[in-house]
Amino acid sequence: MIFLSGKPRPLSMVPRVGDVVRLRAPAGSPAEQSIGVVFDVRTRQDGIWTHVQIAINNTIIWTSKSTIAAHLGRLKGITRVDQPTKMLNNRVHGGTHGWFVRIYEGKSPHLARTFSDLTAGGKIASLKAALAFHAAHVGLDPADGIIFP
Repeated sequence: MIFLSGKPRPLSMVPRVGDVVRLRAPAGSPAEQSIGVVFDVRTRQDGIWTHVQIAINNTIIWTSKSTIAAHLGRLKGITRVDQPTKMLNNRVHGGTHGWFVRIYEGKSPHLARTFSDLTAGGKIASLKAALAFHAAHVGLDPADGIIFP
């Protein structure tokens, strides 16, 4: 279940990792088949974005800007962490890739958890685990969310 935060942005602005977008789809197709989460963005040298990598229908695909119908918002309480490994003093440091979930009580964080790509079995599996954890612990009405298969 996806819960959105923030306002929709125009498609002229570059999408960020973790944004939720809706693809252009034939009329009558289920909403969950046209909703995706942005994983990566390709931009030209002049700063205009042309393609996005999204998770949709249990696959990760690259799609062009013209197939995006709307930017719906951001994942509420969930952020992507991509920290590359570094060599410092001949020792390996860092190397975290996954989704970080925060549950708030008022304005202070109540619960936080990281869902690693490696332990979950991939980017989509860690995203689904993060979404399931968030939906189970946040006190929001499921009718306000979007189903993410």
